[in-house]
Amino acid sequence: LLTANEDHSLELLLEGAAKPNDPIQALYPDHARAPLLPMVVKHLRATPGSAEDFLRRVSLNDSMHHRSAIHATNARLLHDLAPSLTRPALEALHTSLLAEIEQAMRCEPLGPLWPRSVLHPRDRPTTLTDRLRRKTLDAARLAPIAPPISGVHRPLLRRFVEPASRVPSPLVQKLLLGGAPPAIVDLARNLQANARHQRFERASLSLADQNDVLADLQERILTHAQTAAALRESSDRPATAIWHDLLGGFHANAAHIDRHNLVHADPMLLMGEACILSDDCLFDWGRASDAHP
Repeated sequence: LLTANEDHSLELLLEGAAKPNDPIQALYPDHARAPLLPMVVKHLRATPGSAEDFLRRVSLNDSMHHRSAIHATNARLLHDLAPSLTRPALEALHTSLLAEIEQAMRCEPLGPLWPRSVLHPRDRPTTLTDRLRRKTLDAARLAPIAPPISGVHRPLLRRFVEPASRVPSPLVQKLLLGGAPPAIVDLARNLQANARHQRFERASLSLADQNDVLADLQERILTHAQTAAALRESSDRPATAIWHDLLGGFHANAAHIDRHNLVHADPMLLMGEACILSDDCLFDWGRASDAHP
């Protein structure tokens, strides 16, 4: 009676397939509901008319995964949403989401009042609103738990270096020697600052020693950088060409270079790490044909 005039449907989700010749198969879409009518009238103590209307609104879907596969299925879905996350990060996220769902399920049920509470919110008492809120999982409630799958976890580049600031670091000197224009020099200095900022954030959030995985990342970046430098050695302005090659290589191979997800396979942060390596004099940007000795 509470939902008689509302536009809605009820869907029954079963685990696995229905047994052969089970009467419940009458609830499949486009199947006749008549075989279930006497059962519904009897057990729900409903009139034939209301039972028929009820059955018309119910559909059966038997494509749900078996309970033994739920964890693996959830892990796959989370990985699809956030492919850059490591396995421990995905498992921690899954545990947090399950805990929040369980907490909502343990709250006091609304009982027969839930249809009216949901469909007629303006008529809902304040006490019922609070109970409904505790049982509702919405974007606002899940936002603090799920930033890794919402896009917020992606590192955000910031402007740390002002274009007018011209500190002649080794990175700047090498880029200028290689013929890089001022715009690229400014980009390189800012990406380097972003990469250093991300290093500090990682160090503050992790108790594990990251020296080995950082060394692995640097070796892979150096392989790309030194190869690009060797290929562009004879260019008139090799720095610009090397910059272009590295950007393309980092975009195409980010996941293979950042195997341990230190910088979330972000090509811009990989470029920043390359700038740090250049500033440490581990590779240079060539020498432009018109550069002074």
